[in-house]
Amino acid sequence: MRAVLRQGRTLIPPHAKFRPDFDLHERRLDEIERLFREDAVGNTARIGELHEEFLLDMQADMAASMSETHERIIRFTDEVAQKVEDKKFELPAETRDQLDDFLQPYQDEHRERMLGELPIETRRKLEEEQRRRQAGE
Repeated sequence: MRAVLRQGRTLIPPHAKFRPDFDLHERRLDEIERLFREDAVGNTARIGELHEEFLLDMQADMAASMSETHERIIRFTDEVAQKVEDKKFELPAETRDQLDDFLQPYQDEHRERMLGELPIETRRKLEEEQRRRQAGE
């Protein structure tokens, strides 16, 4: 688990708004290890509690990180799609077809799937941004 935490620290980009509490997770692992080494009968329940807290908090942090990443991907790809749409007829037909082929799977399924994994407030915000972009055409 410590290797997962070390790797997680390196994977969080500098521009990320959400920062998992890796220090808290490390402290929990230290406490679990300390209790395990004591090998006292009464520690078993506490080890189980700490383990469950650790896993739940780690999963919550991972979900929050993924949510932020999905939001950024959706926002960026929506902006690219809008710029392509705005400049569509200034491009050669072959380039236009390639861009459409590239963006179509995103628009057909990937965007909805990623939106479905986001909190409803974030989804509404992204949908409103897209409506404003499309209305500005």
